[in-house]
Amino acid sequence: MVSGLALTLTVMILLFYNTTNATIVNDVVVSSDTYDPDMSNNNASNSTVIPPEADLAIVKVALNETAHKGDYVYWTIVVTNNGPDEAANVVVNDVIPEGLIDVAVVSKSAGIFDSDAGVWSGFSLTGGANATLVIRTKVNATNTALVNRVNVSSDTYDPDLSNNNASNSTVIPPEADLEINKYIINETAHKGDFIYWTIVVINHGPDAAVNVVVIDFLPSELTDVSVFNITHGSFSNGVWSGFDLNSDDIAVLL
Repeated sequence: MVSGLALTLTVMILLFYNTTNATIVNDVVVSSDTYDPDMSNNNASNSTVIPPEADLAIVKVALNETAHKGDYVYWTIVVTNNGPDEAANVVVNDVIPEGLIDVAVVSKSAGIFDSDAGVWSGFSLTGGANATLVIRTKVNATNTALVNRVNVSSDTYDPDLSNNNASNSTVIPPEADLEINKYIINETAHKGDFIYWTIVVINHGPDAAVNVVVIDFLPSELTDVSVFNITHGSFSNGVWSGFDLNSDDIAVLL
């Protein structure tokens, strides 16, 4: 037997806590069959703080799947707290894409919305609750798909960040403002005279005009129709077609 030696045994126990928003106190006590002259150190305890958790989820829906320049598009944002605890100080960042202007709130069930910053905040959500924001935007673009993205967060720990982002889009088709003019050289003509007409088509844009078709309703009194000059496409039986016209481009038929 060797005197003056002490043996310390350390045991690590791995525990999984199945709770949130609590303080877990773990007590231990030691004893033996041998008399213990000092019982003051036979008890110990420690604690672990389990903070609250709130699994936030967000969806965004565009009312208009397709819109044109100048149209209003309505977006609905829904934030849901899947719990189990309250989500404190919820913040939604709404990234308004270029091409959408005049952002305004139609309705909201909680908090405030800063339309300039695109931030919805000033509210908390209890477990199982949701909040809805509907905003209106005006389209100021053509020939694009406007993707609107949102993100949600809070001061409460979120165990699942995979559902904290959402997006939706509205397709803005191309637009082409066509103008047509018809000019006559002969303001007065006699039977048997030739009359010369010039047709001019202008595309004021902003996008290309595809498959332009001009129908010339020629009166029955005019015969022997023929083309002297054409800058785009072809002309047959009173129909001028077979061409596209870029923005700010001009097509002429004589």
